[in-house]
Amino acid sequence: MRKTLMIAAAFAMPLTAAPALADNHMEAEAPKQANLDWYEINYTRYHAGKVGEARQMQEVFKEISVKVGLELPMIFHMNSGEWHTMLARKMPGGIAQMGWESNPNGRKWWAGLVEHTGSEEAANEYWQKYQSLIADQKEEVGHIDR
Repeated sequence: MRKTLMIAAAFAMPLTAAPALADNHMEAEAPKQANLDWYEINYTRYHAGKVGEARQMQEVFKEISVKVGLELPMIFHMNSGEWHTMLARKMPGGIAQMGWESNPNGRKWWAGLVEHTGSEEAANEYWQKYQSLIADQKEEVGHIDR
């Protein structure tokens, strides 16, 4: 029995270092980020007859983005399928941005909406109006290789 345990221990000892060796733990160079651009992709379907009003509001949203110095998202007006709009917004913080408690660009944009509408209350009303036009939404995250 004792001999069996000693043999098992002799085989198991090298395995304890396997995880460190598997990820090149011994290399001196720091890990490298992949050369990717990450995007939030939003799909939106509006209530019947509300697409035109929603697109007018999107124009205001674009003006605000430009005014506060944000990169404009790519906005696709869909001609087929179940969605009316597909919006691709670059994630400047990369995939790590998903862990942010609050997005600094979102705060910057909201401040622009408050300025545009004249008050926090008016901005909330404007945003709720836009939200009332939406029948369904979904969001995905993807990347492109640079």
